[in-house]
Amino acid sequence: MNYQANLYEMNIKDQIKLLLTFKSKLNDHKIPEENNIYRLHHIRYCKDLMGISHETHCFFEPFKFPKGMTREEGLKVLSYLTDFLEENYNVSECSLKSVNLLEDAINLERFGFERVEIENNKNIVDLFTIEGRIKNFKISEYYSKYFNWYKENVTKEEVKNIYEKIGIEFKDIIINKQKVKTR
Repeated sequence: MNYQANLYEMNIKDQIKLLLTFKSKLNDHKIPEENNIYRLHHIRYCKDLMGISHETHCFFEPFKFPKGMTREEGLKVLSYLTDFLEENYNVSECSLKSVNLLEDAINLERFGFERVEIENNKNIVDLFTIEGRIKNFKISEYYSKYFNWYKENVTKEEVKNIYEKIGIEFKDIIINKQKVKTR
């Protein structure tokens, strides 16, 4: 994981851009179909404090979906795992902890994701999770790479079928909820 934090004062041009994005939603941008290397990102924008903005950005190691899995199927799997982890670990939606847990799941061999080395960031599909003042993301350098990768309400049955199609048995992550004895 690479972690960056920035404190900055917005110039008047950025403040105007931000005001113009007040009611608009994030728009999907075209992602080339031939790009098949993915990378998770978590970006958090904090409220301005006395004119100072705060941004944190974490990005993780690139990976490929399991062989035989389409982009659409892979995004469904990631979405299901995200929901499963947030629910079972009682983690806030879109939080850094949620993305960290998803990254840990990608590292589990049984899910079939493949880590890759990259030389050219242009061919990576960036999967952004944005937290905090989302409108700040619209004026960032990353917005042109944004698309909504998260798929709502993916069922375990859908994910099982995706994995069955590629010859892998799917089992949920095992959650070990041991009770801790306290005095």
